Amino acid sequence: VEMKIICFIAGTSTERYTLTIMKEFILFNTVIQIEIFWTYKETRSLKQTAMEEGILVKKREERLRRRWI
Repeated sequence: VEMKIICFIAGTSTERYTLTIMKEFILFNTVIQIEIFWTYKETRSLKQTAMEEGILVKKREERLRRRWI
């Protein structure tokens, strides 16, 4: 089984990203799959935006370290 870790990155127009790990989105068991979402809608809930646009704005070019597992 996979452990899916969904991270949300709130960005600015200068592309400075702040990584926020939403613990309620850490699911399942063993192997780790990382999905990174980003949004410029900083005035909105990251969770709400991801639920609306998550798949459409998925970006997978980064690999996160497993230090926080």
